[in-house]
Amino acid sequence: MPRWGTTRKRDESSSAFILSVMIVGPQYHTVFEIGLNSIDWSFARVGVALFVVGIGVIWLSRRYHWQRFSRRLLGYFLVLFSLIWLMGTLGFPYSQYRRLASTYRSGGYSMVEGEVDDFKPMPYEGHTDECFSVSFKRFCYSDFDSTAGFHNSSSHGGPIKQGIYARVFYIGNTIVRLDVADGDGDNAEVSASRANAAEADWQQRMRSDPAFNQMNLGFAIAAVFFTAWWNLQPQRFMKFWGRRQDSGTVGLLFRLFFALNFAGSIYYLISTILQVKSPNLSYPMALETGALMITVTAIMVLLVERINKRRDQSS
Repeated sequence: MPRWGTTRKRDESSSAFILSVMIVGPQYHTVFEIGLNSIDWSFARVGVALFVVGIGVIWLSRRYHWQRFSRRLLGYFLVLFSLIWLMGTLGFPYSQYRRLASTYRSGGYSMVEGEVDDFKPMPYEGHTDECFSVSFKRFCYSDFDSTAGFHNSSSHGGPIKQGIYARVFYIGNTIVRLDVADGDGDNAEVSASRANAAEADWQQRMRSDPAFNQMNLGFAIAAVFFTAWWNLQPQRFMKFWGRRQDSGTVGLLFRLFFALNFAGSIYYLISTILQVKSPNLSYPMALETGALMITVTAIMVLLVERINKRRDQSS
């Protein structure tokens, strides 16, 4: 009797909740609202780091009167590339944020509310967007989009999943605010667990992917070749950083650096071979991939040496 009475009370409270939802509607809580923190700053940090390195190379070249074309070109190239990178990863999202935030605050948005339907999750590695529909309005986004709007996919811990009730505020096709019905969304621990499981599944698929393993093994082979080249002809590569780098303490440090890189490349090659789990991996194709990488990089090295030689002769 006590157990039946408890069940009956629970059923009555559940019925009351369902009736209240039908009459009043679900109660929502906000899981996303556009703001400066909705911009993914991680991509911009890469550009800032490249800019600092480029400025450092330019300063060192002027401070120590480096005349080598390759060193000066590297500094200016890094600065130019970083500025282009920052324009794409920071300039566009920020200008988009200002426009969308202003429109959102002035009430110039649309809103749909209802059950999430036709949910298509994004794979952890991307390639396709995550999409869902609410009241026949379709939304698509990706964690790899450079946008100030909502773009957190389920595989990366996002809140959207099939069947939950959501209230979506949008401008154009960009979500500027997302509310989820109380009790429908996952808590932070469950979201993090889902993201970790998706990452582990992606890593397992990569380890079993013949194309990925072929590329990885080819890179490992090329790395062994080039680090061996550094150690066999250390003066050749030291000259990229100055004519007197092959003597004294500086030359010894360069040789130690080359030796450590060679040891690391050997370790990486062995570990790559041991980790390969794809039975369809073609070792001849991996060798061809490595040979292609070696050929392209060797041509670049010889080209820079030729440019430096011509500039030295002309000066």
